[in-house]
Amino acid sequence: MNIAATWVLAKGNRRSLNMQGVFRHIVTDLYGIGATAAAATVILVTGWDRADPVASLVIVLLVLRAAWGLLRASAHILLEGTPETVDLDEVRLHLLGLPDVVAVHDLHAWTLTSDLPALTAHVVVTDDCLNNGTVPRLLDLLQDCLAAHFDVEHSTFQVEAATHTEHEAATHS
Repeated sequence: MNIAATWVLAKGNRRSLNMQGVFRHIVTDLYGIGATAAAATVILVTGWDRADPVASLVIVLLVLRAAWGLLRASAHILLEGTPETVDLDEVRLHLLGLPDVVAVHDLHAWTLTSDLPALTAHVVVTDDCLNNGTVPRLLDLLQDCLAAHFDVEHSTFQVEAATHTEHEAATHS
């Protein structure tokens, strides 16, 4: 059953931390069965009965390795760490390259779940953008940029006029 479960899960999408946990559990269980069978064979063939505790230690190390990876990933999500695939400096450069964008500040990215990165930013735009009603088009461009280049589908932007910098002097450079 473990071989069949491993085969099925190996083909699945493991972006979800839950699916990673299930897959690691099944694979570790499969290695445990293999280590137990190997220890039994060694004991039957050679009589060396310490093969069983050695196999147990190998299984413990495999469980610890699998658990550490899951703990590290879940702690990163719980502590709202920046996703490893998102470079904030590169995001800022991409956003600054869009028409009417003057500056980007208060840029934050985090992971809501193991497969859902999120991003927020204050985007300073030209007065023309605000006056001629093209902000909705710019918001589409901002979100399309994030989705295409950084795989970020969930984003929130605060659009600010260039003259608004006086109200947030500490955050604008």
